[in-house]
Amino acid sequence: MSQAEDFQVIFEPYVGGRIYEIGPDGIRHQWGEVTGWNPPNRVEYRWHIFLEPDEATTVTVTFDAVEDGTLVRLVNSGFEVFGDGAPARRDRVGTAWARIVEHYLRTG
Repeated sequence: MSQAEDFQVIFEPYVGGRIYEIGPDGIRHQWGEVTGWNPPNRVEYRWHIFLEPDEATTVTVTFDAVEDGTLVRLVNSGFEVFGDGAPARRDRVGTAWARIVEHYLRTG
């Protein structure tokens, strides 16, 4: 990941689609691949940002209509790929997702 503030994230909306960043220098950094695409209910992808593709976890996001809007569930699984390091990796990723969700809640 470029760590730059002015990067683009491309999410190709179909099974087999890529998720990647394009930095201000034009360099692409692969983040993952779409493995499930069922709009408007579900998206699933292999997620290996900062990692090699063989260390990918799985992210599943579901969208369910509720009385006052939409319930969004995000589940990140597959941490067993990290062996003994799985608990620490899961904790770090959980902290990162909490920050991302908080950002979405603030920007509404």
